[in-house]
Amino acid sequence: MERKKNKAILLALKSLVSISVLTLIVSKIGLDSIVNTLRNLNPFYFIMASLLYIGSIYASSIRWRVLLKVEGIENMEINRLFSLYLIGSFFNNLLPGIIGGDSVRIYYLYKDIQKGSSSLGSVLADRYTGFVALLLLGLLALSIKFREIEGTGVEYLLLIITCLFVVGSILFFRFRIGDRFGTLRGFYDYFHRLFHQPSIFLHSIAYSLLVQIFIVLSVFSISVGMNLEVSLFDIFLLLPIVVTVTTVPVSLSGIGLREGAFIILFGKVGLSPENATALSFTWFLSYSIASLTGLIFYLQWRSKDG
Repeated sequence: MERKKNKAILLALKSLVSISVLTLIVSKIGLDSIVNTLRNLNPFYFIMASLLYIGSIYASSIRWRVLLKVEGIENMEINRLFSLYLIGSFFNNLLPGIIGGDSVRIYYLYKDIQKGSSSLGSVLADRYTGFVALLLLGLLALSIKFREIEGTGVEYLLLIITCLFVVGSILFFRFRIGDRFGTLRGFYDYFHRLFHQPSIFLHSIAYSLLVQIFIVLSVFSISVGMNLEVSLFDIFLLLPIVVTVTTVPVSLSGIGLREGAFIILFGKVGLSPENATALSFTWFLSYSIASLTGLIFYLQWRSKDG
């Protein structure tokens, strides 16, 4: 009961942060200017953005399948993992804070393979390798665009996130600080096997980079559909920083943080605040709509459960 209460309070606080930041942004920019930008959107490019997001989910599913090979699981159908990934995306994007998408993936994968450590380890390794690739791209962007980004505060936030990630990884894996919990021992064993199979680890990083390319193309598609003057190269460099910033768990699905990061970073390459906000919001809308396909698969899986 206490846990549910704390979860509800945390959800309320995150919602408050998102609403507050969005209200501040809209009050400064003006809702009319944002709406006018949205009216210029070509529906074809919006649909293309949603399809590209689904493409990123498919690439993520291949990465997940690669990570399952750590435990010698070779027979998982990619379409099955793809449907599970879409279900997870639905819960993460459209029902944030209620049921975690990763928890749903772990649950249904466990029902398939009956291996708790493999289910937990592969899903968390999927997240871990994705974040490694994201940080690498973000740091690359920071080194190339440092003059434009310098002074925004984003450069320090990115470095802080990177340092925390590295230190946390060392503490968690090198010193096995969670080893005293029996449920985590199998998880540690999974990661131990992963790190001793560098080809699998590097393959998962490569697929993570492919995922980011799909996401970059998704945002670029929307920018073309809005006739915004922002290059594919700038999106490729700046978007990983935006996504990294939105991983800070202080808002609801990154809402508010994402828009603020778009305004600050893309403003440095000539995008107006109203255009940056419209681009961010439309991108969020495109992948949220794409995530609805996960609901269809979820209902199918639920019906199989009886």
